[in-house]
Amino acid sequence: MHKYQRIYTISLFLLLDVCYSQLQHFLHLVRLFFESKNDILDVEGSTEELGKTVGADEKIQKMTYPRLYGTEASKEIARRLVSDAVGSLEIFSSEAEVLREIAYYLLGRKN
Repeated sequence: MHKYQRIYTISLFLLLDVCYSQLQHFLHLVRLFFESKNDILDVEGSTEELGKTVGADEKIQKMTYPRLYGTEASKEIARRLVSDAVGSLEIFSSEAEVLREIAYYLLGRKN
């Protein structure tokens, strides 16, 4: 029985490592999405919606997604980041549904 307990324990640690890695990957993609979305909103948003001056990044010539790739390509990058983030949660089945919903909600945010 002791041998099986070790196998079970090792399997559990490997599974936890995979789960942890996938959650880290999800969070990394969401962070990149936030950066891209903020850059896009700085180009297309309104001062009223954002609560800050629009175009501030351009004024200081900050390197942004739209500056590097253009606005439309940046939107596609943002969509792909959300899609990839949601895809990274596949191993969790319905347990991660809240995270999936949050990711899709963030895609439509205006501020």
